[in-house]
Amino acid sequence: MISWSSLLLGVVIWAVLTGGASDSWLIGAPVIVAIAVVVTRWRPQPAHRVQWRAVPGFLLFFMRRSLAAGVDVARRTLSPVIPLSPAVVTYRTLLGAGAPRVLFAGTLSLLPGSLCVSIDDDCLAVHVLDAQHDVVGELGEVERRIAAIFQRTLT
Repeated sequence: MISWSSLLLGVVIWAVLTGGASDSWLIGAPVIVAIAVVVTRWRPQPAHRVQWRAVPGFLLFFMRRSLAAGVDVARRTLSPVIPLSPAVVTYRTLLGAGAPRVLFAGTLSLLPGSLCVSIDDDCLAVHVLDAQHDVVGELGEVERRIAAIFQRTLT
């Protein structure tokens, strides 16, 4: 298999370098094909495959959760009656290292009322405003949504 984008890029670069001279293609064509084959063969494969169909559902989930959490934080801030029970919760994730775990930590930090304060291997320390809620369940729901994006099973 050959990388068509590498082939096209090679043709464009060769045409620019040679001024489009027709006699240069006798050497240029085999060189461009050879480079495209090498690039295709040695290009590293992406570490994580993204299921793009899962992204809109995740974004909708994130927006709903952000709105609900934002309203809750505003209520707590404006009303001294609603108790706070801040805590740092340790959560062990089953997501793989790299992009899935970074997206998980970033998502938690963007949701009002939670902040990922550290990542140590597969454990995240998450600061929450109210540890009386089902924090682990809520973190698990976010983790499942991100696992769907990266086609991961959480077992």
